[in-house]
Amino acid sequence: MLSLIAILLSTPFTAIGQQPTVPNFENKWQWVEEIQSSIPPHEFKGYALTANGSIEKACLAFIKQYFDEFNDPRAGLRLYVERHSLVGTHLTFCQTFEGYRIHGTEIKFNLREGRKISSLFYTTLNTINWPSAKFEAPIDVPDNSEKIIFFDGEEASPAWLSENLNYEENTFLNVIHFPDGGVISRSISRDRKEPRDSMVYAYVYNPDPLTAAGRTYGGDFQNFNDGDNDSLTKARKLVTVKMRYLADSFWAENESVKLISNNLNFVVPNSRTDTFNYTRSQDEFEYINALYHITQYRNYIQSLGFDTLMNYQISVNARAFLDDNSNFIRTNNSDGKGTLRFGYSASSYEHVDDAEDADVVIHEYGHAISYHANENSLDGGAREAIDEGLGDYLACAYSQRISSYRSEYLFSWDGHNPFWEEGRRCFTDKTAEDYGANDSKYENGEIFAGMLMDVNDALGNEVTDRILFLSLYEYADRMSFENAGVLLLDAEQDLYQGIYHDTLCSILQAYKFVNEGCPSGIGEDPKIKTGYFIDKTAFKTNGTISVDFHGPFTGHVSLYDMGGKLIYSAPANEIERFEKQMPCSPGVYLLKIDDGWSQTTEKMIR
Repeated sequence: MLSLIAILLSTPFTAIGQQPTVPNFENKWQWVEEIQSSIPPHEFKGYALTANGSIEKACLAFIKQYFDEFNDPRAGLRLYVERHSLVGTHLTFCQTFEGYRIHGTEIKFNLREGRKISSLFYTTLNTINWPSAKFEAPIDVPDNSEKIIFFDGEEASPAWLSENLNYEENTFLNVIHFPDGGVISRSISRDRKEPRDSMVYAYVYNPDPLTAAGRTYGGDFQNFNDGDNDSLTKARKLVTVKMRYLADSFWAENESVKLISNNLNFVVPNSRTDTFNYTRSQDEFEYINALYHITQYRNYIQSLGFDTLMNYQISVNARAFLDDNSNFIRTNNSDGKGTLRFGYSASSYEHVDDAEDADVVIHEYGHAISYHANENSLDGGAREAIDEGLGDYLACAYSQRISSYRSEYLFSWDGHNPFWEEGRRCFTDKTAEDYGANDSKYENGEIFAGMLMDVNDALGNEVTDRILFLSLYEYADRMSFENAGVLLLDAEQDLYQGIYHDTLCSILQAYKFVNEGCPSGIGEDPKIKTGYFIDKTAFKTNGTISVDFHGPFTGHVSLYDMGGKLIYSAPANEIERFEKQMPCSPGVYLLKIDDGWSQTTEKMIR
């Protein structure tokens, strides 16, 4: 019924005996990068999978029912990511041919209660005319390589995929080997007694020395070759953080962070007292600074109700390499886990040590959050930009919660200085229409970060981040900015039932993440408005919810605070008047009336 593109209906398969032609790797990777879902993600929204059998088998049955690509008995699905969020289940499959993974294919089901589809990303190939695959490995294929089928938009070929961490170039390297000895590669860089836990004191930059002092780079507030002075030392803040207690000492480790090093003689910072007092000239300072901010952010994620997101002890190397760069390196076959690695400076290459700046720490942690939620490979230029913008936003919003001083300027201490004058920022006058295929992922990412910061300003940190984190579970490779916008709207509906829909929609429209047809969720619907009267004076006076429906009404009446928390909800069945006094403290509330087919929300002041 549906196919990716017309030419895929009859795709040639290059057998070993035919010796495939291997063009330059940029052309081969281009197809994998630019391919997108062949259907709109909401094409099957509301469809229910069969209740029989496992959820995996139900997904396969649905695909075979609606898509011709799986009429070929040699085509199959392989589940490789399964996540459970606050509102549903998220499963990512790849397409297989004769049991071998077809590189670049992806089918992602985002399901709600009752196995109902919320969104479906579908990127597959029609294999009906493909001959059997025959593998004869070239001599230099690594032992740990995976046999795959690689399709470059014109022909398919048996191939071998190996994935390696290149420490020298600070990248994660995908290498594909072809039968004739040809090789293509793609590098992925992410710039930037049983022990018990006890609370200890530690000196850190919170979020950085410039913000703490209300200064910009210069004067006493310079790197000084990673040196100390009175101003930089006084800019530290004394904080409390949970650490391990073992063998009469406190050790810089907890359930969220494990500190590591390239140095074989590395000893985890420890203290016999309950205070870790390092200055920036000491290597230990970067480790303690990174541990503190990651721990704080993990606690914040938990406070939003996402108990399973980042629920592992992430390895952190605060002095991983001599470079003004940092990254998140994913761990293969680890259920979405990985390692954070931060650059440091020396007299021969002077710059601010990355782990001294909380913006850098949280930005890289943002990549870890995204990967743990969806395990995307970040195929596609927009998908990469979205992840960069995500990390930028999380860092700016985190700094803003600590201090509003220049919080919109990303990497306040590590950037915007002589070593990196331009830095980055979380505001922009661009929209999704200004996305440039030739622009860097960082330039395009500022569009996503700027949009999220505006949502944050309108809805607040907690509401925005709950919506954002839930939407991450639904992300897919090769998705567009527009897809990301619609997934935010979906997440808002799941979490808050449309309370913030209109505000979110207006911002997404302003940034061109959705078109002008973005549906109204809660606004002033005249068909509803004329059907009842709300006595706002009674609520303001004594907290009484009083609604006159002027006719039989069946549905629900609910009251929320401005943070989206449900205060009260009651069903109504064929009633003409509703009245309930609530013990509400003074403030602003939202009253939602839902009759099952439409809803409206009114602002109520107590």
